[in-house]
Amino acid sequence: PGKIYVGGENDRLRKHPWMKARFQKMGGKYNSWYSSKVTDKMKILNCGLTGGQRDIMLKLLRRMTEVLQDPSLAVRQKSEDINLNMAALNYILYNEFEGKFVYGSPMHSSYKRFENKRK
Repeated sequence: PGKIYVGGENDRLRKHPWMKARFQKMGGKYNSWYSSKVTDKMKILNCGLTGGQRDIMLKLLRRMTEVLQDPSLAVRQKSEDINLNMAALNYILYNEFEGKFVYGSPMHSSYKRFENKRK
């Protein structure tokens, strides 16, 4: 109860080329956070599996909407396509829901490991 259940990847968030590019596209405070606050212990959290009780999910989805609609996003200022859901999720969960999210076993198998024989 009171937890967000989310997919977790094996890769680390820090210095991951694809995630780094997403945060650069976000710019501003989001890229500053990625560049200065992300540690080697942080895994990439994946939007593909996301769930929890209604009240906490509504808080998360409200924040996701706010971040993705933030007029200060670098991609918004350049009128580029926005593909930032993964970066937004990681930013929000690590900043605003620390200690309130769960990923990994037994929630899900290892990302892209095709663990068909799990119990």
